[in-house]
Amino acid sequence: MLALLLVVLAAPTAPFNLADAAPCARCHPAVVAQWQASTHAHSSLDNPWYLGALKRFDAERPGQLEFCGKCHDPALIRAGALRTDATGPAARAGIGCSLCHSLTEAPVTGNGEYSLTDTPHPVRGPAHGERALPAGLRSATRCATCHEVRLTEAVTRAHWQRGQSDWFDWYDGPWAGRGVDVVLRPEDGVRVCVDCHMPKVAVGRKERARDAQGQVRDHRFLGSHVALATLRGDGATADALRARLDGVIALDLATARPGFVDVVLRNVGVGHAFPGATQDAKQVWLELTAWDAAGDEVAARGHLDEGGRLPADAWRIGARPVDDQGYPVPARAAWTQRAVVGDTRLRPGVPQVARFAVPPQAVKVQVRLRLRRVGPDDAALLCAADAPKGCREVPVTDVAVAEAAWAGDRVPGERAWRALLAHGLGLTFGLPDHVAEGGALVEAAAAKAPVGAREIPLARARFAAVQGRTDDVVALLANVDDPRARWLEANALARAFRHPAGRAAAERLVQGAPDDRRALALLARMRGLTGDHAGALAAADRLLAIDPQHDGGLYQRYLALRALKRPAGQVADAEDVWLRHRRHDELDRALRDGYRRVRPGDRAMDTPVGPD
Repeated sequence: MLALLLVVLAAPTAPFNLADAAPCARCHPAVVAQWQASTHAHSSLDNPWYLGALKRFDAERPGQLEFCGKCHDPALIRAGALRTDATGPAARAGIGCSLCHSLTEAPVTGNGEYSLTDTPHPVRGPAHGERALPAGLRSATRCATCHEVRLTEAVTRAHWQRGQSDWFDWYDGPWAGRGVDVVLRPEDGVRVCVDCHMPKVAVGRKERARDAQGQVRDHRFLGSHVALATLRGDGATADALRARLDGVIALDLATARPGFVDVVLRNVGVGHAFPGATQDAKQVWLELTAWDAAGDEVAARGHLDEGGRLPADAWRIGARPVDDQGYPVPARAAWTQRAVVGDTRLRPGVPQVARFAVPPQAVKVQVRLRLRRVGPDDAALLCAADAPKGCREVPVTDVAVAEAAWAGDRVPGERAWRALLAHGLGLTFGLPDHVAEGGALVEAAAAKAPVGAREIPLARARFAAVQGRTDDVVALLANVDDPRARWLEANALARAFRHPAGRAAAERLVQGAPDDRRALALLARMRGLTGDHAGALAAADRLLAIDPQHDGGLYQRYLALRALKRPAGQVADAEDVWLRHRRHDELDRALRDGYRRVRPGDRAMDTPVGPD
């Protein structure tokens, strides 16, 4: 023990500098080279889209740069040197090695409200490993501290809102081992952030962090920012990003009604909703093209115009943040956001269906799912006159492509049962006027599925729930031992105001899904509705221990404290906290109507997209 202590005490140290990776490169050249190609390394003022947004934000909300800087510019924030006119090394500080490897606390409430140690790094010996690999480094919560964003009152000058929520999108889903509302789960099991964004890659012998297989976690943190790598002229990283995106969304072309092609979209490779991160500038859409026997184009939807602009009637995938008049939030102007009026992002395992009209003379149909970091109008707002050329000429990436023959009025061919089931589920919950078509596809899937496939009774129960057939939901799930069955059952009973039975189902649900946010919120509500206010408080507190800002949990806690006649001050405090974090449903509805007026071409999900 004494010898070990002497080694630790004698271990030399390197200065603590959040922006300096050079000391790390002496022993970790491969890791540092990977990081230098990453979006993390270029998160600061050398990213012209971020710089443009930061300048606009600083002009509108002076004195609030820390809101952006704690995650984008931690070294500059620490030094008190974040300015929108910074140049040289200060403009390229990025998110350096020492930030992630020095965290002592990383709250899931996000906004960069982390804590870190600033003691110098021992450069060798056991103390180096303990310092560089703190407990929980590989856990998903480390990412939450910056990949969860809350728009505070100081930012909006209005009410508090949730913003980017990649971590909780993952937490609630099947790749986190949860997802009580997901019928078609991915087959790859549980994954955390590093499994997708930092897979192991081979490195040379000079890399001291390599494992017994000669590998390290990839510090390029590959996501979807092809535009930034292209802007920097880093073709290798841009290609790696495209390869990372290839196949994460599955497209299936099928027909449920003559004259229309249904595009069934499934998120099969992204652990959170796709597209992730900020939604106020990113564009993801479907582009359809159909050709006749002569090779002439006979239908086109979602094609960019001559100015590179996305047509108003394109089928878009993403959220719709709007300002106080219902207009889309422009060019990363998050401080203007007042509501999100629609959300068509693709959750893991939850299929969506987009329906397009196709003329009978077509013989081939092609659909592409396309992604662009920022459109030309937003780029014009963000890119300064001296910005690199690529700031305005943003590349478009094809995430998925599907082609099919068109036989006059249908897509021919046999389909596997899981494809039929995905199509049916997507119709049942995405196109409300076509529920019956969805039900027929569920039954077609049931006829082909292997005996005992658990997805079939779950899908049938979801179909029955949409139709309000509560007794059928209960009967279909009676012999299904799965938290997803209890979720469907409890919700159907709650909607039918059969609260005691709904509570019993919710209790069984939480036994099988003890840390699921949706399950705990439902249990707290059902306990309160059946008069068990102490039980409701206990469930709400369990939920708030996971997500301290969950509006449903805060509301149930307030109701329970009031019903239990707790001290007036405690009840008033609970009410104040809930009122601060609640969803403003009445405002959301008004702004949704405003959005329909100002963007009538953004067709609703229940409208087939095709020739007028």
